[in-house]
Amino acid sequence: MEASAIIGAVEGVTKKWAKHRKREERDTRAVANRSRAMTSVKTPIKYYAMKVTEEAYQEASDNGRLPAYVRQIMYAARRLIQNYTDDDLGDKYYIQTILQEYFQTKNPSWKNNVVTDARGHFAEPHTKVSIGVGTLEVRKYLKHGTSGDNFDFEASTLFPTHGVVNRMAAILFVEKEGFLPLFEAVNLADRYDLGILSTKGQTVVAARKLVDELCGRHGIPLLLLKDFDKAGFSMLGTFKRSSQRYRYRNTIKVIDLGIRLADVDEWNIDSESFHSAQDTWTMKRNLRKNGATEQEIAFIADDLQRVELNALPSQRLVEFIEAKLAKHRIKKVVPDTVILDEAYRRALRNEFIRHRFEELKDQADEFANDTKVPALKRKVATILKDDPTLLWDKAIAQLAAEVDYDND
Repeated sequence: MEASAIIGAVEGVTKKWAKHRKREERDTRAVANRSRAMTSVKTPIKYYAMKVTEEAYQEASDNGRLPAYVRQIMYAARRLIQNYTDDDLGDKYYIQTILQEYFQTKNPSWKNNVVTDARGHFAEPHTKVSIGVGTLEVRKYLKHGTSGDNFDFEASTLFPTHGVVNRMAAILFVEKEGFLPLFEAVNLADRYDLGILSTKGQTVVAARKLVDELCGRHGIPLLLLKDFDKAGFSMLGTFKRSSQRYRYRNTIKVIDLGIRLADVDEWNIDSESFHSAQDTWTMKRNLRKNGATEQEIAFIADDLQRVELNALPSQRLVEFIEAKLAKHRIKKVVPDTVILDEAYRRALRNEFIRHRFEELKDQADEFANDTKVPALKRKVATILKDDPTLLWDKAIAQLAAEVDYDND
């Protein structure tokens, strides 16, 4: 036998052993499966993946209490499946094939609690205003924002604002849209006065424009929630400096809320290996440029390991984020005394009207019942002919506005 053949045979045997030993160091439960993993008849990984899916969902969703992103379920399944096989569970294969087949064949009651990706969005806290992160949507939002100038005694008591002013403590950028239902379920935005921005994949120019105006002009920080990998650090660099695609007009305070190497150990987060077409030197240069430490660079570029936010179950992810918010002292918004005084007087005016409303309502009902109703059909038809964009009830409102209320 040639030397190369002997080497190949030895590596073929030892590679599987070394792989399983490494898993044993991370999870003592795998020790009991060593003999079976090395000697048992091969069973398709699909069988085991289907077997652990229910448990994976329950783990990711805190036993169904919280929404779970598909990749959170995938990470839980990937770890659970190690109890049965040494084969690697591919993320796309699990999400696009196995999980979909599981839904079709099992039709679990929790299927609608599983979240998948969507496109980018920005949402204000409290107002429920949400926009798509596209050029036109961002441009319109920055121009008009939201305002409470039109008083409605039955609805909003919000102080008139425009965008972040007196409303947001920070903008939280999330590189995955699948977490948004989770944040809504735990009221993250409202509890911390956070505007939440998300895009699918790398940041788009519209997102940078929005951050430039909201954070840069108004002096609130940008909180970046990202994976611990090269793409995450690249995203961090994208918000910290200008590029050919977008040049910032303002200085932005960027706070990294994402996973770092110290968090991997502290929070006991699973890492995963990856393959890169980029050479090690180029990857290290990029990581160093975007703020990674030398230890982090070695972890990613030399060991070819990465850590995703999805590896944290929903409840743990919320705890992780809140710990970071506390560390960086992100607090509720309380404006200065001038704004507070103005807001108080506005609230007094609103409450004065609210308390007088019932009396006015009775007078209004009496007036409406005693007023003769004109022939409306022709009048409404005429108004709609002049302005076809109107609804018929808008035409009725116009006619009501022509009544002389002062000479009743």
